[in-house]
Amino acid sequence: MVRELPGQVVGIVRSTCRFKGKNLPQFLWHLWRQSGFRYIAHLVLRSLLDRLVLATKGLTRHKPSVGSLSDIGTHHGIAVISSEDINDSETVAQIQNLRPDLIVSVYLLQLIKPTLIQLPVRGVINVHPALLPRHRGRCPIFAAIVAGDEETGVTVHWVDDRVDSGSILLQERLKLCPEDSALMLLYRCSMTGAAMLVKAVKLIEGGNAPHIPQDESQATYQSWPSLADQVLFRQRKGRYGTCLDLWKYL
Repeated sequence: MVRELPGQVVGIVRSTCRFKGKNLPQFLWHLWRQSGFRYIAHLVLRSLLDRLVLATKGLTRHKPSVGSLSDIGTHHGIAVISSEDINDSETVAQIQNLRPDLIVSVYLLQLIKPTLIQLPVRGVINVHPALLPRHRGRCPIFAAIVAGDEETGVTVHWVDDRVDSGSILLQERLKLCPEDSALMLLYRCSMTGAAMLVKAVKLIEGGNAPHIPQDESQATYQSWPSLADQVLFRQRKGRYGTCLDLWKYL
């Protein structure tokens, strides 16, 4: 968006919250009880591999295709706000000072509340790596693999006061290939979603953005995976992915 819409991104809000009301040890303990060792190991390994691949590429001729949010802000002269709770009064005031026409949400593990939704004149949109209303919630990539879906996709939708339930602006389908790991599918969705966000902003700017209601009868929801979900994931021959996947996409 920074590249395709120069001068239009006025600020970046970086959420530092993984699980509201819990510090990192408390969050990991909660997730251990909810999802088990394998899923925690996947999240920790993915975080470490992200940093390793980015650092290694930085030492070679292969520069990362996307830097950190802080690097993007510094390079393009965009304000970067770090916040534990995006709905607290201080963060809302900082965002209000930026006077945004539109707020775009990407991979945010917090519910955006009405005060923030009503702040920008054009509203708030979110990019979600699933074919909404199917697989709302925290782990749509994992859910699609567990469900044995033959296709998944990306949805850009308007944000309302519930989880991933707002009307649809854009949606694109992606075939779920047998060789797809969770990481590969995540980055495929990320690349598709990035292009869709640019298109969505241009539609909103032109006054031609759709508001297609979601079919609530088709809605499903996936929170953090349960131990039973982990069993199904392995039965579906699901793979989390390796550093080779990250190297390819980063």
